[in-house]
Amino acid sequence: AMHQVWRKRQGIPWNPEQPKGLASNAAHICTTGVMANIPPADPGDLTEAFGWRDPPKLVRAIEGTLSTGPEKAVLRAKALAASLEMMKGAAYLTSLLTAGIVPALNKCCYPEEEPDSKLRAGAVGVIGRLARDGASRIAMLENETFK
Repeated sequence: AMHQVWRKRQGIPWNPEQPKGLASNAAHICTTGVMANIPPADPGDLTEAFGWRDPPKLVRAIEGTLSTGPEKAVLRAKALAASLEMMKGAAYLTSLLTAGIVPALNKCCYPEEEPDSKLRAGAVGVIGRLARDGASRIAMLENETFK
């Protein structure tokens, strides 16, 4: 009855829902609850949730292992953009390094792995941003970013 208390505090009248019976509920579910043949989503419309506490998911998207379908390139581009946003704070930069962003970016820079030159350039831009931090430079040397 907490719903009733909230409505009362807001000054909104509340009447509890009256049961209508099994036949009425089943008819409602049959007419509104089923949607057949959902069209596939356009890869450009995809929104991937990269939160401040989810660097491993972000790294998997940059590696290309989060999705192997046609949306792989779109998710990789969005992950690169999200990683640049996350690198504004030292704590988040450290969590990205711990999750393994440097090997993922190294992998993304090869034409065999990523045929799209724009995404490769984006990965190089993220590596350039990483190069500003001392711990990132050490991680790049350990992962042989500079060959």
